[in-house]
Amino acid sequence: MTIKSVILSGGSGTRLWPASRESHPKQLLALTGERSLLQETALRLSGFAADEVDPQAIVVTNAEYRFIIAEQLRQIGAEGANAPGIVLEPAGRNTAPALTLAALLAAGEGDPVLLVMPADHLIGDLAAFQRAIAVGAGRGAAGRSSPSASSPTTPRPATATSAPARRWARRRARGCSPSSSRSPTAPPPNATWPAASTSGTAASS
Repeated sequence: MTIKSVILSGGSGTRLWPASRESHPKQLLALTGERSLLQETALRLSGFAADEVDPQAIVVTNAEYRFIIAEQLRQIGAEGANAPGIVLEPAGRNTAPALTLAALLAAGEGDPVLLVMPADHLIGDLAAFQRAIAVGAGRGAAGRSSPSASSPTTPRPATATSAPARRWARRRARGCSPSSSRSPTAPPPNATWPAASTSGTAASS
């Protein structure tokens, strides 16, 4: 079993403006230390044995970021035989198309377990993360996906859940129609499904 990293590094540079900009999104910034979030992401599998991890990651990005991404990865040793495969999206279409491109590229290298990591996540407990990846990689080798996420602690309309949204989702799952007297009102426009605050990875074969 070989784990192959897929790093998603698109974005529009709007979340942390003015520190991040369209030409320099937050994953390219050193927000928590000397390394950028992209560099920290690329180094998260450094604790695994050499025969467990493919050193050539796949980075999905766009043409505007390709050179600075290549340079930042070169700075942490990802060059030569370890240089990443950089896949350029002609237009940003979010996660599913990006993963499809990465999977098609990885398919030519056998059947690795894909470890999908957004380039802008901050993971404080690296040891716990690597333990979760080891478990998830085993599931991926068996043909199963293994999403990993942190539980939301506060409502965040853009990415997390709220209590009304969770109640609405639970009742919807039980078959209550929106018109039923037992069903709750529709969730707020920005509410999302349960456990949508994802700050980890998904490993799949």
